[in-house]
Amino acid sequence: MRYTIFILIVFKSLFSSEPWVKFFESDHRELLLESVQMDDNTIISVGYGKNNPDHIYNGILYHLDLDGNIIDEREYGNNYPSRINHISKVGNEEFILGGSTRYNDNRLLDAWIFKIDQNGDILWEKEFGGDGYQFVTAMENREDSTILVGSEFFVGGDPESSKLVIVDKDSGNIVDEKLFQRKVIRSIITTSRGYLLSGYTSNPVYIMSGWVEEVDSNLSTLWSKTFNHFNDTEYMYDIIESDDNSYIMVGSTCEKTTLNNFDHHAIIRKIDNNGNEIWVKTINNSIYNDDIVSIKRVDQDSYIFCGSSGVFVQMSNFDCKNSSDPKGYYGKIDKDGNIYWENLFNYSVDEYDMLNSALVLNNEEGLLFSGRSGGTSLLEGNSNSLLLKTDLNGNYSSINENSLPERSQLSQNYPNPFNPTTAITYFLSHSSKVDISVYDINGSLITKLVDGYKNRGKHLVDFDGSNLPSGVYFYKLIIDGKQISSKKMILLK
Repeated sequence: MRYTIFILIVFKSLFSSEPWVKFFESDHRELLLESVQMDDNTIISVGYGKNNPDHIYNGILYHLDLDGNIIDEREYGNNYPSRINHISKVGNEEFILGGSTRYNDNRLLDAWIFKIDQNGDILWEKEFGGDGYQFVTAMENREDSTILVGSEFFVGGDPESSKLVIVDKDSGNIVDEKLFQRKVIRSIITTSRGYLLSGYTSNPVYIMSGWVEEVDSNLSTLWSKTFNHFNDTEYMYDIIESDDNSYIMVGSTCEKTTLNNFDHHAIIRKIDNNGNEIWVKTINNSIYNDDIVSIKRVDQDSYIFCGSSGVFVQMSNFDCKNSSDPKGYYGKIDKDGNIYWENLFNYSVDEYDMLNSALVLNNEEGLLFSGRSGGTSLLEGNSNSLLLKTDLNGNYSSINENSLPERSQLSQNYPNPFNPTTAITYFLSHSSKVDISVYDINGSLITKLVDGYKNRGKHLVDFDGSNLPSGVYFYKLIIDGKQISSKKMILLK
């Protein structure tokens, strides 16, 4: 039996709907992987879940209004394990969903696509595969009567490969397909010359490289590039068009620190329209793995991203060490990769919180992140589907004096830009040792605003930039030795 926990946090906002956090709790495991917004501004979120260890996975769909109230919910499957990884709007309030299923006992896993109407009823469904495992990893709607579907497949211990399939939107029939040997497609976007694919290469010893390739409308390769920032394993998960015919890619990269030790960093890379690297930046919020799996454009100069921090494992002397407090991670960057603000979402202490996709809502309604919360590892313990709706600055908790957040939080300074003083508000869910420090754009410490124990509740501290030049500065909140949040502020004289 699945039931819903809804937490609505009061927030003073100019938006018609307020920020909220919502969980869809199951008796075993459930997670959301992607969300889209309909023409009437309601939201559809998809993923998969199961109600107890003995039950199979089913594809799940939630239809919600902007306040997080459920309008409808559906489960899809064929009495075999079924998962929904992606959803694409294809016009007239119709959607194509992609994932994986198993139609009979002779096959391990088939890629699965199906089309639904605005009521969630299936119009057609198709599966394709063969021996081994195959599942949908990316989709991109085309202007004609077809849609592009990327799928990963592997047999036994062979390295992963991908197929790029052109599917007729009215029937689900395959029109054309192309094999990408030892390459895994994770994202597809439309370009002026065709389509851009991003993902990673695969080989038998599991040393991956970030990969991007442009194809024309007939799927013929125009160019292909691979990247490996630290000369070790690297994954690219998503890509978005930027300015001046350039693109921003996100993922994770592995740095070998000693003979048997590795650090995994989130990575953001900008390339031109021929795949040449313009700049690359890495982010490491924890001693464990960090990654960014989704990026979306907010406006001409800014982008939001999401992923996880400390979620997976770190290899130390060939011993896998789980993070004790893995978190969802999200933030906003400009077109040069500079961070406006970043937040860590940690609702389930000592359990897993992950953000799988980001969505910019219409009419400046805010941001929506889909993911999971709970569980002691990726595959163990109960986990709940998670939807996090924030304002455009990533805030989701209360700034109301009488309604303190359940998690400690750092708010955006006000005013911003400022000259020469600004106020910084932060909230503590419990009495803690607090460090709030200000840094310049090069990461050099400017000053410590707070350094000591503070009681639970709302606190405010002023920052005076009278003796500093105009520019971009960052301030960080560290509680009991753990970084909670970092935000950007601009001194403009």
